Amino acid sequence: MTSTNSQVCSLCKEDGIKKNAVTWCADCDTFLCINCDKHHTRNRASNQHKTLPSDDYQKLPDFILKKGNKCLDHGQNYELYCPDHSAVCCLQCLTEKHQKCKDLKCLHDILQYIKSSAFMSRLEKDLNDAKENYESIGIHLEDRLSKVMEQKKTEIEKIQCIRKSVNTHLDKLEQNLMNKLDEEHTKLKAKTEKLVDLVKTKSSHIKHLQEDLSNIKNFATELQSFIGLKEIAETTTREIGYLHNLPLSGELDELSFKVNISSGLQSVFQKITCFGSVSVSSMPSNLKLKKEVECQAPIYFPTVKTIDEINPVLKRKITLPKKKGQYNITGCQILPNGYLLFVDFSGKQLLQCNNYGIFITEVISFVDNPVSVCSIKDNIAAVTLPNSYQILKIDVVSGEIISQIKRGNKCYDIDSNGETICVVEKTGSKEYIAILDLSGKELRCIKMNGSFWSCATIFKH
Repeated sequence: MTSTNSQVCSLCKEDGIKKNAVTWCADCDTFLCINCDKHHTRNRASNQHKTLPSDDYQKLPDFILKKGNKCLDHGQNYELYCPDHSAVCCLQCLTEKHQKCKDLKCLHDILQYIKSSAFMSRLEKDLNDAKENYESIGIHLEDRLSKVMEQKKTEIEKIQCIRKSVNTHLDKLEQNLMNKLDEEHTKLKAKTEKLVDLVKTKSSHIKHLQEDLSNIKNFATELQSFIGLKEIAETTTREIGYLHNLPLSGELDELSFKVNISSGLQSVFQKITCFGSVSVSSMPSNLKLKKEVECQAPIYFPTVKTIDEINPVLKRKITLPKKKGQYNITGCQILPNGYLLFVDFSGKQLLQCNNYGIFITEVISFVDNPVSVCSIKDNIAAVTLPNSYQILKIDVVSGEIISQIKRGNKCYDIDSNGETICVVEKTGSKEYIAILDLSGKELRCIKMNGSFWSCATIFKH
């Protein structure tokens, strides 16, 4: 017996047998029961196929499941991506619809980077920002309701204070004004509550999109991720467009009540025909929303070359001055001005060449053996001294040590993005990558596994 929510094994179904599927094969686009999955795994032709538990498959968004893995028009596997149409296509699509299109990409090259792509990260960030913005707007609107209520209370007190100084024949006028006040408040309240409900709905929609995106990222194949990203991106673009237009529409403007009391009320009661009037004023909200570049539906991926396709070209050779013994260069760095720094481990020195590769000077000599160097900003560089358990910050122009950063582990490779410092450290068999601020305060320490990590790089984003 199979449950209504479970998938049936595709292979057994062909034999007229209904068995619950436990696995879905992305390459075969087939559901497999336990027995069929075992044969599928052992088969040399399919043991490298990508599979997913059927329960996880059900978590994928409906629009992903409906589109499938093959071309809906021709039933063939998708092979190419067309940047002009922002669409995947099979070989038959190529001959029918994309003959004039340029720069078609091999889909295989794109899919292997899809989940780690900048587009995926950007979409996640856009959804997070949109969710936070809607939550902020919700809080803002709830606060506005509270302020409007407080304003109403204040104005009622003003009305009642004036009311005490007039005779009873103004009761009717007072009541008229109170009715107008309630009427305006009701309108504002209804308008705001309607907007609150709309914001909650859109916030919930964003949350569902986040869940869909998370499930795509965790459980979808690369092709499904590629197709799903475009769908979610389009929806996210619309939601972000509404979100960005919301402040411009005046919906978030500050609203306030004010009652204008008649100036002749106390002296000429018989001439007064109204107790006052209710006016509503608005001013731009000071609510700050996260405003980033809007997410665009078209997806463009650069073609990533493999190591075999990269052909380095020798531009310049650098010759260091002769000395007794040999150089042991363990680190180098290009400074912002184009000059070069070299770490001579055996010579315990930091050397500098100009941007033409001509040796200029020995910047500084060390008591201990240096290993690596990085540029922090301007003329400031950092050098690691493993045996001294420290990092030296050096002014490469004056050759002076600006500061010393003491560490509890031996420091090896080092890099900086101008905001933080990344250093490879080792104590015994334990290896770490430490993230420091520019003063040397440790922000994070990552324990590494495996063989010795000799190099690390930190990026600025």
